[in-house]
Amino acid sequence: MAFRKRTNRYWERRAEEQLTLVEQQSLKYLNAIDRVYLDARKANLDTVKALYLTYYAKNGWDTRALESIAPRGDIRRFMEAVEAAGLSSRLPQGYGFRLTRLQLIEANLWLEASNAAKAHTTLQTASHKQTIDTAYNYAMYNLSKGTGVAPTFAQLNTATTNKLLKTKFKGKNYSERVWKNRGYLVKHLKKDLAVAINTGQSQTKTTKLIKERYNVARYQAARLVRTETNYFNSIATNESYGSAGIEQFIYVATLDGRTSSICQELDGKKFPLDDSSHMPPQHPNCRSTQIAHIADEYEADERIMRDPDTGKTRYIPNISFEQWKALY
Repeated sequence: MAFRKRTNRYWERRAEEQLTLVEQQSLKYLNAIDRVYLDARKANLDTVKALYLTYYAKNGWDTRALESIAPRGDIRRFMEAVEAAGLSSRLPQGYGFRLTRLQLIEANLWLEASNAAKAHTTLQTASHKQTIDTAYNYAMYNLSKGTGVAPTFAQLNTATTNKLLKTKFKGKNYSERVWKNRGYLVKHLKKDLAVAINTGQSQTKTTKLIKERYNVARYQAARLVRTETNYFNSIATNESYGSAGIEQFIYVATLDGRTSSICQELDGKKFPLDDSSHMPPQHPNCRSTQIAHIADEYEADERIMRDPDTGKTRYIPNISFEQWKALY
């Protein structure tokens, strides 16, 4: 049975619809992750407020009190909270049962940021599981509908999903990036606290800095979720293609003036399904997608572009990004 021939505008539209769908599904998780960081920010701001109320007066900081050993009961409660959160293995060296009052305050800033990272990882994992399942089945449905042939393929099982979740985008798994970003956040929180104490900085300025640090963390978290959603959409799509017997995918860049140079270079090129280095996304916030390369004789005649003057969609001959840029 011959495949039905479709234009590139058909396949690109299906690919864009699929990416839009998984992005929309990820929004509830992205919003939940944002709330996690807002809650952590509030807890850290409460800690800073208590610090100023207890150790700061008109004549400056009570550094002697800050450098004294914290009460055993306070340290014990901190250690119990770390254990209850399942973070004992991540506890930095030096955070033991002998801490100064200042070190204990720093430790509690670390705990709130680490709790946020753990919750973030859990939520993002759930989001990507849904992305993988949706992308795999949606891509298979599009192949069946687009070609007019219902392929025989294996259902996606838990083992395959977990295998895909462990893959790395640009050398790191998403969970590694979450904890790396947590490390940056804690480093800057401790630095801001040290500067505040060494310079006699006002509570207002310190509070502003803490908010800014968490706003950066929220931005990084949102960018990570969006980029990795595109990544898991791509690898699940290729997993689906492989189940249908397809061996190559075609890289599809968005035809407009915001397309990155790397996506321009890859646009329209064919790659083996296991060539993850050339799959979208190629960079954070990448908007590129991929479509199945069925056979040369079924190459499409048209593709989609966004008109640079009107911003509306137009259909044009199937040309590369470089040809499009020269013409339009």
